[in-house]
Amino acid sequence: MSDERQRLKVTIVTKNRPDDLGRTSLPSLARQTCPSSFGILVWDASDDDRTDLVAAEFAAQHSSLRLQYEHAPRAGTSSQRNDALGSCVSDFIFYVDDDVELFPMAIAELLRAFDTDCGSMND
Repeated sequence: MSDERQRLKVTIVTKNRPDDLGRTSLPSLARQTCPSSFGILVWDASDDDRTDLVAAEFAAQHSSLRLQYEHAPRAGTSSQRNDALGSCVSDFIFYVDDDVELFPMAIAELLRAFDTDCGSMND
């Protein structure tokens, strides 16, 4: 994975839920209308390698998406989210759960809102 700064990093923390990840959140990210605007980080505290395999298969099938998989050093939603921050090189971080399905325009609309509402923060 390149250290190139991305506009948005969609970060999914998960533990022992590879089916939800592969059936819901990852496919909804593949359907986004602006795939070049974001990267995906799967931060996994699972007890086995099933989630890693799901992420690898998804990455192979969707090579245009920038997916990074990391095994979490500790479990727990808050701990995992905090630990994952160190691997995110992006302007914004968007946490989603492994069972969340995003509408196809969700990330485009989120970035539009950042451009519109945060523009004055950079002045």
